[in-house]
Amino acid sequence: MTQAAGAHLAARLRVRPARPLARPGGHRRASSAVGSHVCCDRRGRHRKSPPNYLKGRDEHDDVRNTTLVAVTRAPYATLAAFRARMGWNFPWYSSEGSDFNYDFHATVDDRVAPVQIFHRTESELAEAGTPWSESMRGDWPGISAFLRVGDEVFHTYSTFGRGIEEFHNGYPYLDLTALGRQEAWEEPTGRAVPLGLHVGGPAMRLPDAYDA
Repeated sequence: MTQAAGAHLAARLRVRPARPLARPGGHRRASSAVGSHVCCDRRGRHRKSPPNYLKGRDEHDDVRNTTLVAVTRAPYATLAAFRARMGWNFPWYSSEGSDFNYDFHATVDDRVAPVQIFHRTESELAEAGTPWSESMRGDWPGISAFLRVGDEVFHTYSTFGRGIEEFHNGYPYLDLTALGRQEAWEEPTGRAVPLGLHVGGPAMRLPDAYDA
C-alpha cells in the first residue's frame, strides 16, 4: 500500500468508517484495509514465528510510496511489547475489536462471517474433499495488497497457504542448498535428518529462543 494509505488505514482498524471502503466491482463491503500477516491469535499466543523480513522498514519500498505492515488480532500492548523484545520497527497494527481479519479471511469463523479458506467457499471446500468443520475456526495467515487512489482504497490481491511461503521465512534460500529444509517429506528419502523445524514443528522457536 502507499505510505499515505498506511496512516489513513491504521485508524480504520480501530474505528469502522462511515462508509465502506471501495473495491473494484463493488462485490463486497470492506470496513478496513491494510496489508495483513496474522502472526498470533487474539489472546496474543504466537502461533508461528513472525516473518524475518519484517525486522525493519524497507527504504526500497518507502521510496516507491509503498509500505509493508503487519496486522494481528492480539491487543496492541501485546504486539508493542513483543516488537520491542525483537528489536523490530516495522508498522504493526492490532485489529482487535474490528472485523478486518474476517473481511479479508485471515480469521475464519462461520458464526461471524461466511466461510472462505484459500479462496474457497464452504461448498467449494466440500467439493474439494476438505469439508468445513468447527475445528477449522481460527486464524489463517495471509497477505493482502491494497491501493489508495484519493479517498478510495482498493483491495487488489490476497494469497494464503503456500502462497505466502516465499514471503514469511527463509525457505526459498534453504531450497537452494543440498540439505534443503531438512523435513521428512523431501526427496530423495534420507536426504537429511528431519529437525522438526517446520511450521508448527516441535523444534521451531521464536528467533531469540534458539540455543546459541
